[in-house]
Amino acid sequence: MPRRPRGIGLVATWVAICGVFSLAPSVKAFYGPRALDPAGPTAPKVIHLLLIVATIVLVRAVLKMRLAAIWISVGLLALWVVSLIIKAPFVISASPHPVRAAIFIGALGFPNLLAIWYLSRRSFREASVQYRKDSDAEAVRRDAETLESVRGRIALSSDDELRRIVDGGTGDFKPEVVDLAAELLALRNAVEKDD
Repeated sequence: MPRRPRGIGLVATWVAICGVFSLAPSVKAFYGPRALDPAGPTAPKVIHLLLIVATIVLVRAVLKMRLAAIWISVGLLALWVVSLIIKAPFVISASPHPVRAAIFIGALGFPNLLAIWYLSRRSFREASVQYRKDSDAEAVRRDAETLESVRGRIALSSDDELRRIVDGGTGDFKPEVVDLAAELLALRNAVEKDD
């Protein structure tokens, strides 16, 4: 199995944290402060659930090092940094401890900037492309091994079993398996006719 760059797990974790903590406020900002209350309307809850699912899908895609997911993550992290910068003066001025509020906002923004830098580096993009190539080659190799295993089992199958595979009577098979069974059945029929 190809190796991922070391920091991708930390970055994916930070994307998940940013996604989860920014979802509820965004839904509340759009639908109102009581949007996610148990007695509140259903639509905000469904949208919140969909955003959670989208975050999980995004994190999974980042871990698989899909370039589109990486750039979407960069965009979302940058958007969160911009929102922190916009909110910072209001939070700091409203806080009874402005220095603590500034440190807290900086502590939230710094990992975002670090993750954006990490994901935007040329060496990371090159490693990501190489990881995807290696990972795809590994998947093709596993599929080829599986197909060889299926070929071996099909070759030992009786004509009745092959007909059931071709007719779809023994379950859902991949088209390659059905084609292989049909080809083997045709070869066996041709050999029987020659005899």
